[in-house]
Amino acid sequence: MRGALGLHRLLSRLNGHSGGQVHYRADEMAVRVSSADSADGLLRALLLHETARFALERAAWGGDDVWERLRASLASVPDTERERRLRLSRLRGDAFGKGSPPTCFRIQFVNKTSCPRGAVTLSNEESQAIDAELLSLRAVIADELRDRAG
Repeated sequence: MRGALGLHRLLSRLNGHSGGQVHYRADEMAVRVSSADSADGLLRALLLHETARFALERAAWGGDDVWERLRASLASVPDTERERRLRLSRLRGDAFGKGSPPTCFRIQFVNKTSCPRGAVTLSNEESQAIDAELLSLRAVIADELRDRAG
């Protein structure tokens, strides 16, 4: 019985480590598709999850446009606060999601991945076409976020 328990613990730990590799692989693909700057920006935005949650709650209570409130709240975070959150993430080893490596390590990784330009670039017209296609989903997702936050 002890042997089975030990094997289970070992396999669980190995599974946890391999899960982290999946995130690094996804980060590498994000860099290749977009750019290191874009992937870095996305990961740094994850450090602001508390700010985002608060903005969603305020939008839900006030009946505001969820996306506009979220955009404004995230844009209002000063650089000093962003750097503080990154330092805090390094100290705590914070990760976004169970089984994910610490976000600060993922940020370091994407910045060491060599790919100056992403493989996918969009013209202004292509970007607007995608925005138009996603417009109906934005309302559905906003309603869902309001329900969860409120």
